[in-house]
Amino acid sequence: MTSARKKPGAWVAMITNVDYLVACLVMAYSLRSVKSKYPLIVLVCDIPREAKEILEVSGVEVVDADKLVSADSDHVQDKRFLESWTKLRFANYF
Repeated sequence: MTSARKKPGAWVAMITNVDYLVACLVMAYSLRSVKSKYPLIVLVCDIPREAKEILEVSGVEVVDADKLVSADSDHVQDKRFLESWTKLRFANYF
């Protein structure tokens, strides 16, 4: 895996589970097909090593991101929103 570094621009996505892997691969393919001058950087959190390797082989820069959990997580009614906190990690890298 590579580390996020300052660049003049980039497409950035985050994967918090393997359900998003295919969509990310489609995005990488689409960006290559239009010859985007910006790289695709994907922040990953809690996904298997094999999924990270698939992204890397596809030319995606992969950056490990730590899960961010709210102190009020136990009180969240809809558990699908728990991942929303982790998305704030973007600000740490760019």
